[in-house]
Amino acid sequence: MSEHPPRTTALQSYELDEVEVPIGEAKQTVRAIKITIHGQNIFLRALEPVVRIGDTGVLYPRIEPDEQTIIGYVTDQPPEGAAITLEYPGLVPVAVPERFTMSKLQPAS
Repeated sequence: MSEHPPRTTALQSYELDEVEVPIGEAKQTVRAIKITIHGQNIFLRALEPVVRIGDTGVLYPRIEPDEQTIIGYVTDQPPEGAAITLEYPGLVPVAVPERFTMSKLQPAS
């Protein structure tokens, strides 16, 4: 039995931040773009969702406890105008209405 009644996942907006994160087995610090996606009904499920910006996979996607936010990282710059999508295995992907643009990037503080 499902923990949640069937509710549609919807994505609404996103934010970009320039960060330095430890990635890989060596935990080498690299510059990355942190993407924070806001929406509704972003549920934790047995299988992790696949988050993409165009063909670029988002690393370490983490659903926040509020089930309205998912955070992940990209180390390569995705193309301008790419779709930002979230897909649970076996389900139809959902997209943020607004396309990807580097103009939203907030520099590292």
